Amino acid sequence: IKESREALDGSDVLLKYCDEKTILICGGPLKNVAKAIQTGQFKLGRLVAQGGFAGDNIIPEEKRL
Repeated sequence: IKESREALDGSDVLLKYCDEKTILICGGPLKNVAKAIQTGQFKLGRLVAQGGFAGDNIIPEEKRL
């Protein structure tokens, strides 16, 4: 596969491939999900989202996984 910079916007991919049976698992900011929702056409069965990131400066060492 040749290298390419041609790509659909992430929200367009979600709109094209997600439906009521889709389980979408996300990490990081949900910018593409938000953009898809704002169209009023986005359909999704279930969204599983990571709660965020807490760095070493926030979590004491004894509480880290």
